[in-house]
Amino acid sequence: MEDALATFVRHPAQLVVAGRTDTGVHAWGQVFSCEVPDACDLERARHAVNAMTPVSIALRALEAVPVGFSARFSARSRTYLYRLSGASQPDPFRHRYEWWVRSPVDADRMRAAARGLVGEHDFAAFCKAGAAGGTVRRVLDVHVDVEAEDRVAVWITASSFCHQMVRSIVGLLEAVGHARRAPDDLTQVLASRDRHSNSNVAPPHGLTLWSVSYA
Repeated sequence: MEDALATFVRHPAQLVVAGRTDTGVHAWGQVFSCEVPDACDLERARHAVNAMTPVSIALRALEAVPVGFSARFSARSRTYLYRLSGASQPDPFRHRYEWWVRSPVDADRMRAAARGLVGEHDFAAFCKAGAAGGTVRRVLDVHVDVEAEDRVAVWITASSFCHQMVRSIVGLLEAVGHARRAPDDLTQVLASRDRHSNSNVAPPHGLTLWSVSYA
């Protein structure tokens, strides 16, 4: 993206990105910011960049923002989506974007467990050791949607996330949904602040950075 944009504007383009993701995680609503010449035609730039980048990347929109705006530091919240499939067999057309868990999960049990996540907590038990900026995070919303009889989507919005936080939460919710853990186990794990109390980390390919919100 940087190379393509720099080629079009004939000026170095250093991107500031709203959020980093683990290898294998997808992004539908990633946001970046950078400086370009004032005379840049943003719509022409969008088409040119899309022509120069792989089809796995799509620049959906370019717009002018105030001086000092940062895609990373101006963000108010980020929303992640994680999809799980409980079908009896994997779907070849979806397998890159959902976690096949082999049998349906109980969404009501997952919802009951997820309620305790909302608010500001120390998520040390759900974050990889050595998280930058500490492990206290504010979760704004968690909801579990049943998209089909055997397919569930977990949506999590927070002001910020630490490394592996969403995947660790979903891993424990999956265990709750399959009755290997009790719904109140999640609250107990959260209160423990002990990473070793939660070894359930969902694989990266079911996770998508869905959107980033700004003032």
